[in-house]
Amino acid sequence: MALPGVKRLGSGKSKASARDIEQISVNDRVTVFLELADAHRQLGHNPEAANVVQNALNEFKDTPEEVRIMIANADLALAREDVEEALSMLRNITQEQPYYIEAREKMAYIYLHHRKDKRLYASCYRELVEKNPTPQTSLLLGDAYMSIQEPERAIEVYEQALQKNPRDSTLASKIGQALVQTHNYGKAINYYEKALQTGSKNYLRYDLADLLLKLRQFERAEKELEIALKREAPCM
Repeated sequence: MALPGVKRLGSGKSKASARDIEQISVNDRVTVFLELADAHRQLGHNPEAANVVQNALNEFKDTPEEVRIMIANADLALAREDVEEALSMLRNITQEQPYYIEAREKMAYIYLHHRKDKRLYASCYRELVEKNPTPQTSLLLGDAYMSIQEPERAIEVYEQALQKNPRDSTLASKIGQALVQTHNYGKAINYYEKALQTGSKNYLRYDLADLLLKLRQFERAEKELEIALKREAPCM
């Protein structure tokens, strides 16, 4: 690939060229390979895409970016409709490696959209929470449950995460949305009001107003919108 810095520096390069190449990060160099491979894939040029990815695997072996290339290789396997090969590649990416979360997200996507297996789809996200319990992975698991129409389990996950991060307005919003999906409208209203009292961000008030409008409680909705707009207005 005849782009500056994409390939390793050859012995015949000038010092000026070497300095230019050193300014291009490994991440950026890998991105060039992957975007080219993806362009070939979208055009249906699968052999060319596979060749680019293989060159990238050889070029960036044992670097932190190698896992990104492995994930791209799994995408190519999917393009060939080789689902098991794609899953096998992704299973080889371990918790200690960079982009582990992205690899498990890709596995979950395959289980849901190619295998039509909601149980294995959710298990990918449960594994993430078990091995790396963070607000991010909890959100991913809750969102996964929401996407397969299991809002009660999503609420449970969101609430557990919120206990550890009580001022996380994103989690509060997710819980409210899940309560609405389960048709617990009264509980959702009470939840939004309580979250706002504890100092959650103003956008929750818009969520509350939207719910009140759906319930045709127009006066209450108007009041909440007025409060939200006043709080967003710049101080004079």
